[in-house]
Amino acid sequence: MGGPRLGIVMNDSLEEAGANHGTDPATSYIQPDARDHVTVVKGPNSVLYGSSMGGLIIFNETPKKFEKPDVRARLVGGLGSFGRRDLTADVTIGASLVQLRGISSFNRGDNYKDGSGQKFFSFFKRNSNKLIATFTPTKDITAEFSAEQGDAQVAFPAFSLMGDGIHFKRAILGSRFTVANISEKFRKLELQIYDRNLDHHMDNFTLRPVTVDILNPVPSGPLITNTNRRTLVQTFRGRSARTVDTFDLNAKTEGVIGYEHKDEKFAGDNQTAGTLCIITSCTTSRIFVPFYDLHTITNSAFSEVTYTVNPTTTIKAGARRDYFNTHSGELTTFLGAPLPTSNSQRDDITNSDFIRIEKEILSGATAFISLADGERPASNLERSSFNGFNLKKEKNREINIGLTVTKSAWQGSVTVFGSRIDDYILVSQGINSQNVDVDRVGTEFDVTKLITPQWRLFGNLAWIRAENLAIMGRALCRLRKRHLSIAGLASFFSREPSPLP
Repeated sequence: MGGPRLGIVMNDSLEEAGANHGTDPATSYIQPDARDHVTVVKGPNSVLYGSSMGGLIIFNETPKKFEKPDVRARLVGGLGSFGRRDLTADVTIGASLVQLRGISSFNRGDNYKDGSGQKFFSFFKRNSNKLIATFTPTKDITAEFSAEQGDAQVAFPAFSLMGDGIHFKRAILGSRFTVANISEKFRKLELQIYDRNLDHHMDNFTLRPVTVDILNPVPSGPLITNTNRRTLVQTFRGRSARTVDTFDLNAKTEGVIGYEHKDEKFAGDNQTAGTLCIITSCTTSRIFVPFYDLHTITNSAFSEVTYTVNPTTTIKAGARRDYFNTHSGELTTFLGAPLPTSNSQRDDITNSDFIRIEKEILSGATAFISLADGERPASNLERSSFNGFNLKKEKNREINIGLTVTKSAWQGSVTVFGSRIDDYILVSQGINSQNVDVDRVGTEFDVTKLITPQWRLFGNLAWIRAENLAIMGRALCRLRKRHLSIAGLASFFSREPSPLP
């Protein structure tokens, strides 16, 4: 955890995990085939959604346009080993003035078995439902209102003190407003408002038998047993408002300016019920321990400018400034020992900027170089879960160089990057955190080959080395005997789906 992290953006809003220790990353909530398009930003090449510390994957939905009343529907299902079942239903009913879209998905899997037939307690199930109402009174005005609900349950093979996931409830209310072509230079205004609620519940007794500890197994003595039932409750409430304005400053220059406000609250509690029995006489004691309580308010301003020098050369630059105010309530270790940073407050200011130059050097071949300077304070999870309230902010300086070649039947690219991160936030053993300095270097190759108009073959190879400078020669991944992280070549066939009419 820490350092340049891959940001997950859904509907132009950066998603965050709700559970402590990041046991529910934003990827947990993605149903990719329910999204209309996906944009991948490699490296620090944008500041629209946060600090220029890492890449982005942006999942978005485009309002469906109807010239006359119509219905569009899509049903997708999948089957896999160990009881894997996936089902997504997507239905849109609409006319020129209003559209109503419903998306429902269900996923489940049974316990995994290894090659020798050993079963691992690892089943899961997840459901998600979303309703989107879109109003388009004119071709330039769009108003969208959405409501989303989801839940999940999972048994963890590496059973720990936290237990299994009993429910991961998620509720989101959102609205987006867009006005286009306001004037000759004011191309578009966007406003978004979201209210997210996450309610997580983990315990060690709902999904599996409770372990009874026999305290004196000697047959001659009285039978003494103890049974512990542990519960961890975690909640998150996040409200945000964001506005983005796009301008055509002149024939060659596009400008984007924006402002974002976030109000986020994380809270977690531990509860233990112990039942001590001597022969048949039992007593139950209950212990309630507040685990963490953190409240962060963020105000951000950002801007990006794209300048087309000539038909073959483009320059893009951006800058962002974030103001963080964080208040802590009760903060304790997982065992309940109070931390000295309880009932504290701190302010952080971070700055990020980048510049990227692209040039078509040959027909179908485009080269680029990108320089970035970004900062990131510790997240809510890092501050509350790992005794990291006083962690310094990370400071990253990075260079990216790449080449993309596009031909009629294939496309390929190569990217090389290097960076120095001062005060990288390193989390170890799931309970400790510290600031260290880090050097990173890496490269990535990918190629896509069009076999027929409907089928394509694609593959990817990536290599990264990250070194902890506090202990020279030690890889950042904390595997003492390994210094390299290699993702092998993976080739797949993909059939392009037919577009909706």
